[in-house]
Amino acid sequence: MSDNTAGPGRPAGFNLRVALMASLALNVLIIGAVVGTLLVSCFDGWHARGFKGAGLSGFARTLPAERGEVIRKRLESNRSTLEPLRNEEREARDAARSVLMTEPFDVEKFKAALERAVDADEKEKRARMTLFAETAASLTPDERRQLHNWFEKRRKHRHDSDEDTSPSPPPPPNP
Repeated sequence: MSDNTAGPGRPAGFNLRVALMASLALNVLIIGAVVGTLLVSCFDGWHARGFKGAGLSGFARTLPAERGEVIRKRLESNRSTLEPLRNEEREARDAARSVLMTEPFDVEKFKAALERAVDADEKEKRARMTLFAETAASLTPDERRQLHNWFEKRRKHRHDSDEDTSPSPPPPPNP
């Protein structure tokens, strides 16, 4: 006589399969909640147009509300100047990738496309650095010190996290 606890008309092991499926569903739900929480915490501060916590906009959040608002308004007023430069850079890079995939491959055409991408990148970077210099000039000496410390802390954090992901060098050989 077999031990059939599944009930009449149900095959043996039915309850076990139902319990396993319920357990799997619960695990998927818990893992989804954990991953969702991690994603929300990692991307806190990201907006539709990109990460807003880097550079001067991130620093502005560390200042008193009134001073931070002055910096944010300056950055926002220059958005219309920087956005076309970013678009030009993006389009130049896209064009270079397109040339890369064109057959027959023309190395001179590819070099020219890369040169246009470099020029667009340089133009965008110069405009951004000019805005940075003008904004830094509007800061008080104490705020400039705070800005320096803020950037150093971020640089150190990035440097430390880069070291954590790189493999450690092998030990020197013993003579």
